[in-house]
Amino acid sequence: MPEPETRDRVNRIFEAASELLRQAEAIDPSRDLPGRLVVAASDHFEGGHTRWTSDPPKDLHSTEVRPVEDVIAQACERLALVRGAVPNDAAAKSRDEVRMEPRPAGELADGKPFKVQPTAEQAWVDFERNLAVTLQVLEEDESLVVERKHTNLYVQFNAQGSFGMRAEAVSNTFLLGTQKLTDAACERLIKIGWNAPTYVPVEGVPEPADGSCNFYIDAANPVPWQYIAALAVRTLREAHSARHPGDLQYSAFDADGNSVDIDGLPIKRKDPPSDGA
Repeated sequence: MPEPETRDRVNRIFEAASELLRQAEAIDPSRDLPGRLVVAASDHFEGGHTRWTSDPPKDLHSTEVRPVEDVIAQACERLALVRGAVPNDAAAKSRDEVRMEPRPAGELADGKPFKVQPTAEQAWVDFERNLAVTLQVLEEDESLVVERKHTNLYVQFNAQGSFGMRAEAVSNTFLLGTQKLTDAACERLIKIGWNAPTYVPVEGVPEPADGSCNFYIDAANPVPWQYIAALAVRTLREAHSARHPGDLQYSAFDADGNSVDIDGLPIKRKDPPSDGA
């Protein structure tokens, strides 16, 4: 059994971590914050806080107090940064005595209001919803191209009036060097719902009426807008490695190449080619 001083020290560690977990849950109850962050010493100190019964990560097991103390303090600091909390006089306290005070949501350190950005995952959800709405307002023979910035990786959509919509994802026919899709990426595109390219264009040879030189789908009316938007987002993320909608830009045009105004897509419009380009 450990000495009383050691037991008291462990108890203080548990108390600090427990308080952090309570505050973190208050900030965001939906976040998974299991007690495994603070079970590190329970198997090694008889009479400790055995109510923390979840299996801890192996790297948190220790028979020494200081490594446990360090891990918990670091976890507290990381979680504080993620959740917008700040240490209360952290510099004046020992690491096992740090308490975290949540800063009011929507306030800077000086009390000025600001709007918190959504997470990347939420930004993708919003982008997918906005894309589905945008596709619905394209008029016949209008096209929308969404591409990853600084690359030739894109998905594109062509409104076909009473016939529905053609959607495509770029194939290796139009990619060079490191931008070429791997075999795994090509297989992934087919698995998530695209048809494989059916031909390679040849100069002077008319393109066939059916199929495409890109990955493609032809959706008849009523067009499943949400499905097409979701397929495009999965393609941009899983095959084109876009991390955030902010990595994207778009262009929109009619059959004559004239620019089309698009409202509602929260991404940059692609700059037109400069004169002489």
